[in-house]
Amino acid sequence: MASNGELRGKNLVELFFTRDTPTSKVWICKCGQRRTQTGTGYTNLASHITSAHSEQYVQLQIGNPAKNKTVLDHFWPKKAQSIHAWISMIVTGLLPFSFCENEHARRYMRPEPVSRNTLMKYLKSLGETVEKKIASTLPDTFCLVFDGWTSKDNTHYMGMFATYASKEPNGYSKILLTFSPMGEEESLGAQEHFEFATFVLELYGKTWTNVASLIGDNCPSNKAFANKARKPLVGCASHRFNLAVKDMLEDYTNLTTKVYHLMKKLRNIIPSAKLRKMTPLRPKCGNVTRWSITFVMMERYMKCKEFLPQLCLDDVDDLLPTAREDREIEALLERLADLDSVTKALQQENLTMWDVRQLFDTVIVEYPESATRISADSDIVHNKTFERAIVKIQKGSVGELITEEMKSVEVLQIVRSNSAPQSKYPAKIESLAERALKRQKLDDTAGNQSDAKYMDLRFIVPTSNICERLFSKAGYGLDSRRQNTLPSNFELQMFLHANNDLWGIKEVNDLLTKETHTDNDGDEPGEV
Repeated sequence: MASNGELRGKNLVELFFTRDTPTSKVWICKCGQRRTQTGTGYTNLASHITSAHSEQYVQLQIGNPAKNKTVLDHFWPKKAQSIHAWISMIVTGLLPFSFCENEHARRYMRPEPVSRNTLMKYLKSLGETVEKKIASTLPDTFCLVFDGWTSKDNTHYMGMFATYASKEPNGYSKILLTFSPMGEEESLGAQEHFEFATFVLELYGKTWTNVASLIGDNCPSNKAFANKARKPLVGCASHRFNLAVKDMLEDYTNLTTKVYHLMKKLRNIIPSAKLRKMTPLRPKCGNVTRWSITFVMMERYMKCKEFLPQLCLDDVDDLLPTAREDREIEALLERLADLDSVTKALQQENLTMWDVRQLFDTVIVEYPESATRISADSDIVHNKTFERAIVKIQKGSVGELITEEMKSVEVLQIVRSNSAPQSKYPAKIESLAERALKRQKLDDTAGNQSDAKYMDLRFIVPTSNICERLFSKAGYGLDSRRQNTLPSNFELQMFLHANNDLWGIKEVNDLLTKETHTDNDGDEPGEV
């Protein structure tokens, strides 16, 4: 029996068939077979699927559109399947573009061979297709989430996402608008950021009037950028919390520095070889960028410390913390483990600004010294009025908004037509009791108008972590073997990788069909 559970009837038929015309009773299967719908049921159509396409039918799964899409890919032309397979492998796996010419890949992969030049041609055409789709998808109001990343060859890339309200489970959708060098890298100030973002907006047919806010790190250059754009900057909550914990760790500098030097010494050849015989745990060193790496380093020391005296190395013994320092490290680790739970909570994609405010207020109660960085009135906040307004709306306390807060979120109000249809009947004269009850009802609902008056503001995300995740993948993809990759080509690969839900075999087949029509017309013959 089929393993597709409840996948039957209309849901099943629409995977294989399309109507000949919007109102026709004639349906056309992907295999070309035409069937006529009998009555309002789908039995006649479904019987064709279970008999002619039984191999695919048993693989379909309810609630798994991605798997079902893959199962049905074999209906597309052979060339479209091959080109799509190579693009999908190279883009989603962040593989070198030359992978399609690898002898072993060609020998053991099912798709037909394709040259690197042909692959790049279709990649660029696919990128243009996705850009057009994004331009038609972006709504009138969205946020720009941005951050910068520098590759190993010192090329500085700017990653910029758009987030906007949608029916996704987390309340918003995200689209990568660009991941590219900013052009002139000799100066990366506020003016250059503003000009670059303006260019990106124009690329998709948008202007600054469509941007509700900017979301990024709390550095001075980003604040200056926001001022030039005349948009509020929502400072990344993860960045603020990182700064707060780093401030707290300053009191333990001597302790963390001592453990750092010890871990660094243990990474040398002889200590590392001796330690490897006792434990599979490897030494970890902290860095000045992320406090969580310091936490990992201290935790690793505590797990390895019982083996260190057994190494019998004088230069290691000289760096070992004292018994008193070990107790201080244990106490510090308890605090850091507590704070690390907050760092992990800030990574959640469904987190709202109201959630962050609750988290930060709890942290301030436990660690009052962190208030300088994470309080609602901290100097690091670019636009306190805007952030307070968003938090109140998400909390459901619209009635608590003061005048300046309401003004700061005017663009986030739901626009409704004021022109109501005129009735041909005279208005009903309400009695005193009816007027009183109506007034009471209005008073009861006045305090909570968030759903009625404002958009779903979950798309104003409290962190720029989506950029950090993109940069982690970029670092993985642009490894030492690919240092000669052109930035423009790597930008294209990352663009399609991040927006992989906007393209598929259909878009590839459309490109091939368009190319065939162009060749037949005698214009610009495409490379085959």
